[in-house]
Amino acid sequence: MYEIEKGIEYPGRGPTKRTLYPLHEMEVGDAFFVPGRADGVANACWYNARKTGRKFSVIKATKDGVEGHRVWRLK
Repeated sequence: MYEIEKGIEYPGRGPTKRTLYPLHEMEVGDAFFVPGRADGVANACWYNARKTGRKFSVIKATKDGVEGHRVWRLK
């Protein structure tokens, strides 16, 4: 027999690419910087654009001497 436990918090999987970046909070003209490679953010932008009709641009950029990518919401 198994005991049923109540009030046990589900650990989940942690943040996903869709929730890791603030794409859903962005308005047209907003941007944010991602240090390093941007494979994950580019995929998240593509997914968000496909599902919501928004448009994003990911371009190599440098901020405070750190190379990375900047993401803009265009539409």
